[in-house]
Amino acid sequence: MNADGKAPDLYTNSVQFFVTPYEVTLVFGLASEPNKPAQDLVRVRMSPQHALVMSKLLDKNLLGYRESIGKINLPPRLYQDLGIEVE
Repeated sequence: MNADGKAPDLYTNSVQFFVTPYEVTLVFGLASEPNKPAQDLVRVRMSPQHALVMSKLLDKNLLGYRESIGKINLPPRLYQDLGIEVE
């Protein structure tokens, strides 16, 4: 919390995942220059159960975004680089 009692407001364009049988860690960062490592801003740790619920709620909210605003376009190469399926 900040001195005013509010949570900090951060922008991130980078995230790293670390998963163990007992914990999921997300390290959010800010990459400001191409080909340079992102600066770590915050590390968030949670149980795998909490991470699964968060993942499902994020999916639900992004579906609502796409239904009300439109498709979120990503470069095709990104899917391949991340090893995820094209939507």
